Amino acid sequence: PPPPNALRVVRGHATRGVSWEKAQTRSIDRQFTEVGCMEGARPPANEMARPHDGTTRAHVKGHASYVLYLLPLPPVRQGSVPTLDLADPATPRIKLTAVGADSFGWSADGEQIVWAVGTRLHRVRLDEVLARYRAEGAAEHAALAQDAVVELERDVPRGTLLLRGATAITMRGDQVIADADVLVVDNRIAGVAARGELDIPEGAVVRDVSGNYIVPGFVDVHAHWFQTRRQILELNHWNFLVNLAYGVTAGLDVQPFTNDVFAYQDLIDAGSMPGPRAYSTGPGVFQDNGIGSVAQAEQVLRRYRDHYRTGNLKSYMVGNRAQRQMVAEAARRLGMQPTTEGASDLRLDLTHVLDGFGNEHALPIAPLHEDVVQLFARAGSSYAPTFSELYGAPSILDEMIQRYLPQDDPKLRRFVPGEVIEAKTRYRRWNRHADREYPLLAAQALKIQRAGGLVGIGSHGEIQGLGYHWELEAYVEGGATAHEALYAATMGSSRTIGRASELGSLEPGKFADLLVLANDPLADIRNTRSLVGVMKNGRLYDAQTLDEQWPRQRALPRPWFVDDMPPTRPNEAAESR
Repeated sequence: PPPPNALRVVRGHATRGVSWEKAQTRSIDRQFTEVGCMEGARPPANEMARPHDGTTRAHVKGHASYVLYLLPLPPVRQGSVPTLDLADPATPRIKLTAVGADSFGWSADGEQIVWAVGTRLHRVRLDEVLARYRAEGAAEHAALAQDAVVELERDVPRGTLLLRGATAITMRGDQVIADADVLVVDNRIAGVAARGELDIPEGAVVRDVSGNYIVPGFVDVHAHWFQTRRQILELNHWNFLVNLAYGVTAGLDVQPFTNDVFAYQDLIDAGSMPGPRAYSTGPGVFQDNGIGSVAQAEQVLRRYRDHYRTGNLKSYMVGNRAQRQMVAEAARRLGMQPTTEGASDLRLDLTHVLDGFGNEHALPIAPLHEDVVQLFARAGSSYAPTFSELYGAPSILDEMIQRYLPQDDPKLRRFVPGEVIEAKTRYRRWNRHADREYPLLAAQALKIQRAGGLVGIGSHGEIQGLGYHWELEAYVEGGATAHEALYAATMGSSRTIGRASELGSLEPGKFADLLVLANDPLADIRNTRSLVGVMKNGRLYDAQTLDEQWPRQRALPRPWFVDDMPPTRPNEAAESR
């Protein structure tokens, strides 16, 4: 057992009743979590390690609050259970950082404490921390910091491309331009007009897309790239590829659980792999941050804004309404945009709107009356009903999977591992047509949009890529016109995630993110699936294969799972080649 003067570092909250002896057993996570749950304690610390020099110092990482403390280990005596409780003011502790830590450890000699947050590495000598604490009683120690800088040029293709002859559905109001010229210079839209009205730069490549339809790229406001690999990243991960292939050129992952998503975002932005614009809130902010003031909320949010460099935040049940308002005010001060969800509680949803949050998932009650509709419309709060994961009714997945049999879709099977498709599509529940409830909830979202409110489209990552088109179809089944659904998927969604100046419409200056469709989506919203080409950031891809067609001609590397997974039908593997 460690002696009384041993030290450990704790990230988060230590919990009552956790013994040092138990903490050394097989699963630190499991031991701490089980004790915390059984005793109703504050969210527990859940990870620990020892330095490699054989000393008895160690440190422990907390569940989600990320605050880093240095604590003395209590003595372990026979028949006693030593405990540490950060909720007890009498527990000695030195706060090393209030901003938080993603990872931490000891130096090889056990004399320095090291931690990282975002791309910044911090280190401080243990003797300096203790000396300063004895002299000043300092609660937080300023550590030496060093940024781990890796610089790559942002991917910007070079060249001028004119897409000529399609019908452009611009999403600038009701504007539809027949036989249009859409001019792309590098990665931006340079002009959109009827044929012959633009000044075409010399040397521009003209691509004939007559008979097709061009719309802005879709923006998924409620993305979850659940299956991405963590810590060890996977280039060309299928979560990103399948979304891009189905026309989702941007998305906001509103709870990635870890910060790996920001590394994937960098890989995509640097051109190391194709994919949508992979925005994220970073890991959600939960109640275990113990927010008690606006200043404390600002400390938590600065980790996201300054270290993860994101302007979006998922305030994921951070506590009571006073605490939620503290987060909202801190976000306002820091220029961040918070979103949240109401957990099937209408009263909670309504206070979110009143306090300034975007709201995810459907309000669980229908019909909505004019007071609630006007509350959303006049407050300017965004609303993402997310029909694939509804509150208040069964989702659209059973209906859509039985309607379209996506397990037999060769394009989906090209981009998604077969075992994933099988897990998502088997054993679905059948409902009578008359018992479907999602059209009623869709109709309530439409009321908000028609009243001037902000509605965005999100798919929740249930059926990556293809599921986004089902969201549009469900919205139309609730009474939306095809144009209203397309607006929600483009301008409404780009406004929802705070990117309306860059995305969502076909107009000069915006990113060249657009879709080329074979059939008219205004005639039938299901025609959004007739994708011929997907342009993201000025690069044009074949929508069936994601082979790049402009400005380079480059085939997408063959997915690992095409050959590793056994075919479900004879000759399927050969046909997929």
